[in-house]
Amino acid sequence: MNRYRTPLRRLLVLTAFVVLGWYWLGIPSRNANRFVAAIEAQDLIAADGMFADSDDRFLARWGDECAAFRAKVDVAPWSMRQILAGERHVLADVVYGRPGLLTLYEFRFAASRAGLHAPLVQSFSGGSMSLAEN
Repeated sequence: MNRYRTPLRRLLVLTAFVVLGWYWLGIPSRNANRFVAAIEAQDLIAADGMFADSDDRFLARWGDECAAFRAKVDVAPWSMRQILAGERHVLADVVYGRPGLLTLYEFRFAASRAGLHAPLVQSFSGGSMSLAEN
């Protein structure tokens, strides 16, 4: 009976570390990838539903209010800060407005276990632009 205790204890500890790793890094990565997929499918209502705080939702409103709306999103590469914080960052270029008067925002969203948090605006430009296909 004693010879089975040590391997079982090791298996229990290993299982706990795997579950903790999934909770810490896997869930934020899944949330970030789901957000990117929703934006790419132009399902802005689903993308807005992924925000942890309902006051942070703005994508569907911008999509409805503006004649022109395009968002290009991608999951940022891992960084040590993201690993320690248990987050996954999503980079987004959002262009909206009406033709001839468009606004470009570069956002950084932080995806956590609770959902997405309010974006950080990295840059902003406005003026006369067009939505040319890339």
